[in-house]
Amino acid sequence: MRTKIKYLSILTACLLIGFIAYSSFSAGTKERPTISDGEYAKAWVSCQNLMSTHNYYHGVSHNLEELADIWVSEDGPYAKTATFSQPQGVWEGIDLIKITYGNPGTKNPKQSLKEMVKNEPTAYPVGAMGIHMNTTPVIEVAGDGKTAKGIWYSPGPLLNFTGQKDKDGNDLAGGMVFFEKYGADFVKENGVWKIWHIQMFYDYVFSVGADWTKPGAKQQQAQAMPAGDKKEDKGDKGDKGDKGAAPSDNRPSPTRANPIQYEQWSPTRVSSITPKIPQPYYTFSETFSY
Repeated sequence: MRTKIKYLSILTACLLIGFIAYSSFSAGTKERPTISDGEYAKAWVSCQNLMSTHNYYHGVSHNLEELADIWVSEDGPYAKTATFSQPQGVWEGIDLIKITYGNPGTKNPKQSLKEMVKNEPTAYPVGAMGIHMNTTPVIEVAGDGKTAKGIWYSPGPLLNFTGQKDKDGNDLAGGMVFFEKYGADFVKENGVWKIWHIQMFYDYVFSVGADWTKPGAKQQQAQAMPAGDKKEDKGDKGDKGDKGAAPSDNRPSPTRANPIQYEQWSPTRVSSITPKIPQPYYTFSETFSY
């Protein structure tokens, strides 16, 4: 009887050890919890809407309003790690972005939106118009539902008033055409999707009216645009020119050099897939940053 009890105890112990080992193995191999297909689709559309909203703001140079509306908040947990990147460099932190992208004419990034516009009227320059078309979106939402990333091709012209008039009183305007790509990261802040990082990759930039078949062509001279009623303009030409002048470029130096040295197109440029096409990922630490 004792022998049977002894063997039964040993068998029970072995079964218990096996059960514990199996449970531990099963727990380790279970998939991490992921968002539902519905949540994924909603996040995808939200991020696409953010980039479209960005282009509507940017098209009329209301970049300060854009920052306040759809970027991570300047007093939030992602403010210091927000980035705005161009070939010239990377500006990190909402304070720097507020000047570099928001209003290069300001000297105080701590001003409120209302104060910055009041003290720097040229934050919204007269005659600014940009048409950026977000095409070919590729968006991946993280499995944990906390971040997302995407790329877009965005061609279009940027036109501006130079603040000058020709001898006949016509306003002088200039403009460029951009063939560029966007790479962007998004983060869910307090339950709302926001822009976290934006990077621009310029494929080809040329002046309106220039021969775009010649890479590196110099910018054109300012072009005359039909003036308004000459009677209304009388005696006020100087003021209008001053008010319409674009702000001087007082942007702070980049936080660091852009690690992606993306070369503009030329007949000898080696082709590459840049920016990287986003791939499925679970959490942001497992992917790259734009």
